[in-house]
Amino acid sequence: MSAQFFDHYIPIPKTELIAALVDGENEDDGADLRKLHHWLGLLYHVQFFEQLELLKAKYEPFNPDSRGRSMIQPNPAGYRAFRAEMDETLVAANFKPLGEVGLSTIDPRNGRVAQKVKLPKHIFRDMRFYARGARDRHILTPGWFGLPIGRKRIKVLGYDHVLLAATASYGLPDKLRKSARLRPGAVYLKLFRDIPQGDLLTLVPHARVSMPWRDRMFLGVPALIAGVPLLLKVIPALSVILLVIGAFLGVSGSVEEDTNKQAVAAAIVMGGLVGFLMRQWTSFDRTALRNQKQVVDNAYFNKLNTNAGCFDYMIGSAEDAELSEVFLAYAFLRRAKAPLNAAQLDAQVERWIELRFNTKLDFEVDDALVKLRRLHLVTGPDDALVASDLPTALQQAAQAWRAQADSLGMGTGAGLPQV
Repeated sequence: MSAQFFDHYIPIPKTELIAALVDGENEDDGADLRKLHHWLGLLYHVQFFEQLELLKAKYEPFNPDSRGRSMIQPNPAGYRAFRAEMDETLVAANFKPLGEVGLSTIDPRNGRVAQKVKLPKHIFRDMRFYARGARDRHILTPGWFGLPIGRKRIKVLGYDHVLLAATASYGLPDKLRKSARLRPGAVYLKLFRDIPQGDLLTLVPHARVSMPWRDRMFLGVPALIAGVPLLLKVIPALSVILLVIGAFLGVSGSVEEDTNKQAVAAAIVMGGLVGFLMRQWTSFDRTALRNQKQVVDNAYFNKLNTNAGCFDYMIGSAEDAELSEVFLAYAFLRRAKAPLNAAQLDAQVERWIELRFNTKLDFEVDDALVKLRRLHLVTGPDDALVASDLPTALQQAAQAWRAQADSLGMGTGAGLPQV
């Protein structure tokens, strides 16, 4: 599957973005632009701090790391409130749900692990993927049997960041609860980076590798070729072994010396068969462990955070997204020589980012304009947008910050920065 579109995620650090936007400005305007960026950063930081505290509070009853009760009682209303708050935060951070992808149709060949996995049944009652940074990328496939033979570089759809939210079922059996080490009703959050679409299912906790047919044939065919002759020798030898055992136990009469020799030979053949079966089982087990290790390594080395720790990353990403969108829109309206409409602004920003950073994205111009109007940093109708001059923009940003501080009961004392 190839990427048909690019999402709103801006994968450029704030420092690089503002340095590129300030590049070419005179010293005074450059300093004022940086100051405006600072004011807007303070404003969004306070706004999202409140959202972070609310999100953590709603997650606490479903946090598997909580020191509260070991058994969470069903709380549908609380669960819906938490999911709504988390979804709102993820949208602000430019994450999108992947429900429409059709997880059951994902081709594992379009991934680094290249392994089919079986998802655990009856462990998770709700499981959702969210992702951002959807784009085509080139990856190197694994070689045959773990060797660097047959490796290929292929083009696949991948994501810069993936969040997995898996809710454990209520009423898990004690055996399953202990073996899976899950807390019933808890919501397990896992945040990953740089994940091809074909590897999404390998991120699910307790996913098990389904052995490929090539590995089964590699182990099964030699077993049949070598095992059938051994089995044909063992079947007639069993009667001799049983006869000797009966004689020693007194069930049957005595046995001749030749029969004893035949029994020893039969026992040797039996030992060879048992040793062969153990060797084949060891080979099968080693291959299964090697494949499972690929899945575990992929999840472990690409994991960014877990459970409540994901919220700090999500909130930080949401802050950066809001700030970057607003600042980009203002900077391009300010440098325009004539009023722009939304489509022109959108095209200019996307073209500049592609040329400057070699990155394609879908700039969320409508959302950026809503925020600019809310902050009074833009004037004019939608078909003739004009940015406020820098001194006015600085004043408006400072007033927005002070209004935010007043709404939180912080006041606007002398300790606050001045324009």
